[in-house]
Amino acid sequence: MRAGGFKTFWISFFLTAAVLAPLIAGTLLWVQVRSDRAGRVSQSESGIAIREPTTQNQLTVLVAVAGDQPAFVLARLDAPANTLRLAVIPAEGVVLAGQEPVTLAESYAAAGPARAAQLLQSTLGVPINRYLALTVETLAGVLGDAGRMRAALSGALSAAELERCGFTGEAADWTVSTAHQALLTLQRRSEENGLSAASVARARAALWEAAARQQLEQLPTALPQGLRSASASLLTSFAAQDYYTLADTLEFLANRAAEPQADVLPGDWNAAARRYEFSDDTLAYLQAFFSASAAASASEGGSAPYPSTTVEGGQAAPEA
Repeated sequence: MRAGGFKTFWISFFLTAAVLAPLIAGTLLWVQVRSDRAGRVSQSESGIAIREPTTQNQLTVLVAVAGDQPAFVLARLDAPANTLRLAVIPAEGVVLAGQEPVTLAESYAAAGPARAAQLLQSTLGVPINRYLALTVETLAGVLGDAGRMRAALSGALSAAELERCGFTGEAADWTVSTAHQALLTLQRRSEENGLSAASVARARAALWEAAARQQLEQLPTALPQGLRSASASLLTSFAAQDYYTLADTLEFLANRAAEPQADVLPGDWNAAARRYEFSDDTLAYLQAFFSASAAASASEGGSAPYPSTTVEGGQAAPEA
């Protein structure tokens, strides 16, 4: 190589290096900064304790919607298992008061929701933590916009049942009030047409499930706040702390995208006596309704199944 060419080569080399060096240095610096930042974020996140649900977030509540014919729903909220299950119980369901068979509606009329919960628990062996009774008007106020739903009754009632009761199976928008009026109409027509109480219960379950599924994200805030605001109108064994537990439990379920499910508590309809009689199918259903962990914690005897007559904002229900 000639001396001039050698000199030109090195001049070009150093000029190129002078241009590229800052770019390379900047790239290396950027990579280092990103690496340091990622390390700090990782360390920061690792120091944050992630909340997990406990057995305190397992609640079983008997809900009674007051009226000429009260409605009963057994609600099971189990955040550790990520389940929210609702079992609609016909008011004609038979429970034992000592050796005497009475219906849930009769026990409720005689002594309120505390007695209904007590007899249901002793008859079927179910652990009921709390009870709650309220009117339709109060329920509508408690839920607010969270009481809206869109549902069809075609999955709950057969085409023949819908036709006999004058209903269509098409999806419609419902509120707590319109759903209640529809259920009252269905109940009256079902009695006139000889249908069983399970027909009304299936329709009720369809509406409750639709509301729970469609409004699950609103419930952690709307339901506890609404219940506290309406405390003077409630007959309940909920204590002040229970509303915080309810909010936490619902928040766990909403954050984990639980899928609420509503059914009718299995039983046999006695048309002659117009009573809904529980059976082995009832017990089998309840075994699946409650998780093994919940059954174990309930049997430990650490606490009473529910405060027997504690009422927030009202008088204690008398025992009968």
